Amino acid sequence: MKPSTKAELALNGMVNLARRVPAEPISLAVLAEKQSISLSYLEQIFAALRRNGLVLSVRGPGGGYLLAQPADSISTGDIIDAVDEVTSDNLNPNDKGQLSSSVTTQQFWLVMRLQVLELFRQVTLQDLLDGSFQPLESSDESTSHAAE
Repeated sequence: MKPSTKAELALNGMVNLARRVPAEPISLAVLAEKQSISLSYLEQIFAALRRNGLVLSVRGPGGGYLLAQPADSISTGDIIDAVDEVTSDNLNPNDKGQLSSSVTTQQFWLVMRLQVLELFRQVTLQDLLDGSFQPLESSDESTSHAAE
């Protein structure tokens, strides 16, 4: 499963903010140009990041956005969750007794998305900057099943 385009753009934007040493505000116009996307779309993304306490906006000349927390305390899952709003609130496993197959399938995909999001929560923004995140290791059992 792959994060949405919005999540990828949010991650790229957050990495750009985290790379600024010393930390100085960066305007969305500059970020939009770096990412080759529209300013209005990036504004929507950063509004969600701000609502979720991941960035701060600085007004006035030289204003822009800064990380609201240190890079080692912001997980990639926090960023993805802020813009994609994948939550378990929509998961209702026994609504009215029996579930249609389409509802069951929707619940399956929601559970899978939540599990993938949990994996993203293990990697921080600082891990991305340092390149210190580790690939997932498959167990011998899952490898043998895949070979069958």
